[in-house]
Amino acid sequence: ITDPNSLVKSFIHAQKLVGADKIAIPGKNATPDERDEFYKKLGRPDTADAYDLPKPKDEQTYDYESEKLLRGAMHGLGLSNAQAVGLVNFLNEQADTQIQAIIEAEEQAIEGARGALKKEWGAAYDKNMAIAQRVIKDFADKDAFEALQGDLGNNPAVLNMLVEIGKKTLEA
Repeated sequence: ITDPNSLVKSFIHAQKLVGADKIAIPGKNATPDERDEFYKKLGRPDTADAYDLPKPKDEQTYDYESEKLLRGAMHGLGLSNAQAVGLVNFLNEQADTQIQAIIEAEEQAIEGARGALKKEWGAAYDKNMAIAQRVIKDFADKDAFEALQGDLGNNPAVLNMLVEIGKKTLEA
């Protein structure tokens, strides 16, 4: 303090701190209990399962075991509930973006395959698709039926094979 004005300013700032909530940052030699108290004052719940995280959109496919591990990691890192919620929301947004990108890529691949077959088969496209679907219906077991209704059923080589099988067996 070099002059009376700085003395007065220092006194005023000190008065403002009296009674204010303060959190002492634990030093490098702090005990686990001191760190726990620090995190608690910052808003960390008492236990990992006490975080009030957003509910999953699809509970049937949700991975509760991963959530349990994530809760433990967040608690161990001292995250407050608000930080944990923010992190989970961020992760969910990233997952949704990735899922949407995968869906769009699959739709583009399907449209590309469909376009290639329409070009290859021309006017026979609808007739050939009906033949392929009939072969699937008549000859595929449950697992094969599901596979052919999904990715394999959008593969031009597989559809060409099914049409050839259909032409040889159904029309014979």
